Amino acid sequence: MESLGRQATPQQIATTANTHHCDSIAFTYNDPVIFLEYAVDTAMACKELTSIP
Repeated sequence: MESLGRQATPQQIATTANTHHCDSIAFTYNDPVIFLEYAVDTAMACKELTSIP
């Protein structure tokens, strides 16, 4: 079976977004309680790189 996704740390997402000059990042999720911390960590990592204002 082909993988439909892969794991990435918030820092990896921020770095990739910055490298590709992305204006935004979008997620899908299953559990909002678990997802919130991941989304916040990713947003903070992006802000540190100033890739997304």
